[in-house]
Amino acid sequence: GRVTLTIIGCKNLPKVDFISVAFLVYSLQVDPTGTCDPYVVIKCADASADATKVHFETPGLTNTVNPVFNCSFEVHNVSRRAVFHICVMDRDLTSANDVVGEVELAIWCATQGVEKEVWLTLAKPCGTAAATMRGVIGIRFVTHDFGE
Repeated sequence: GRVTLTIIGCKNLPKVDFISVAFLVYSLQVDPTGTCDPYVVIKCADASADATKVHFETPGLTNTVNPVFNCSFEVHNVSRRAVFHICVMDRDLTSANDVVGEVELAIWCATQGVEKEVWLTLAKPCGTAAATMRGVIGIRFVTHDFGE
C-alpha cells in the first residue's frame, strides 16, 4: 500500500536553546527567553524492505515554539502494520541536535482513502529527566491501495 503523511506543525514546543553563563563550579544562570529551531524526522518500521529505508525530514525553522511545516511525504510499499516513528528535533549550530519529543503513528486503523488529522502529545525522549511539557504535533494522513 501507500501512505501520504503531512506534518502540519507543532504547538507549544519547549524552549530548548538557552544562553547560559557559568558563574560557579556547578551552577548555571539561564536566560529564560530560550528558543527552538525545530525540524521533524520521519522513519517507518515495517517488514517491507522498501519501507525500512524510509527517512524523511522537514525543512528546519528558526526561533519558534509553534512551527508550521505543512510538508507532505508519500511512502510506497508499506503494509497495514506499518508504524511511523516521528521525532521533533532542535537544530543546534554548536553541539549535537536535541530530541525535543517523539511519537509513533500506527496506520492499521485508518479507513482507506479517508484523510485523518490527529494532534498527538510528544513524549519525552528516552533517558531524559522527569516529564515536562513537550508540546504537540499535528499530522494528516491517508492510506491508499491496500487492496480492501
